[in-house]
Amino acid sequence: MGNAVDRLILGTAQFGLSYGITNPSSDQVTFEETENIIRFCKANDIVQLDTAAVYGDSETVLGKLQLSDMLVDTKLPPNNQFTRCCSLRDTVNASLERLNLCSLNTLYFHASSDLLASDVSVLEDDLEGLKSEGIIRRLGVSIYDPEELGPILDVIKPDVIQVPYNLFDNRIVSSGWAKQLSVLGIDINARSAFLQGVLLDNEEQYHRYAPSWQPYLKLYHDWCAELDLSKLQIALGYFFSCPYLSKVIIGVHSLHHLQQIAGAIETASSIELDVPDFNAPRNLFDPRTWTKI
Repeated sequence: MGNAVDRLILGTAQFGLSYGITNPSSDQVTFEETENIIRFCKANDIVQLDTAAVYGDSETVLGKLQLSDMLVDTKLPPNNQFTRCCSLRDTVNASLERLNLCSLNTLYFHASSDLLASDVSVLEDDLEGLKSEGIIRRLGVSIYDPEELGPILDVIKPDVIQVPYNLFDNRIVSSGWAKQLSVLGIDINARSAFLQGVLLDNEEQYHRYAPSWQPYLKLYHDWCAELDLSKLQIALGYFFSCPYLSKVIIGVHSLHHLQQIAGAIETASSIELDVPDFNAPRNLFDPRTWTKI
């Protein structure tokens, strides 16, 4: 897999909008700070970025930077089904124009429902053309639930799947799908490794969350307290300990935050964790059910 830092993908939602339940600011990351973050990435072998058309003006912000020497992934707009009247190529070109790039590393469907609602014959023709011309290298699908994978694979074999994976949500592994995807040669990129910062919060901050979350957060905190590790090292270590995952997407709200993550990588990539079953409810690990605190 190479150096551990090579397995980090920088998530960029924060560059285009206010994002994250624990975001310390009500504003998106400033352009100056974004420049500093990208500069740090380039100097420290973090070469891959993850963005999306729906992340506010993230693509436009990134397009003002020099990203031709980086691998950029983006997601198609949600609720966008592709037919002969609605061209995948035109949508890709719009993202490339905003990003100021000639090609993409990975093009994701933002939801499996968009893929499944599209005209597959047209979609395959467009994808074959975009790949043969070097405009996109890989096709991916972003999912929330492992149950989505069966219908996806009935239609098309993507190159990569993006899926939530963290200490409260390991369904991609427990369902058996991670192993199946590995056998099929499909990469798995994990997102929500920190659960939008919830897994990094101190115990005194837990009062901000729903009462129904409290028992699970207390169990998690007590377990972390038994280990001679930071919560950041533990959260990253959980990703690195899974043999089926290719890369992990990490979002940051400042250069300092990214530096902390980079500093935790060496330890996190080599630790062994005996993780209890937290049995967390869906309304804790699924951000779609949250409201901003």
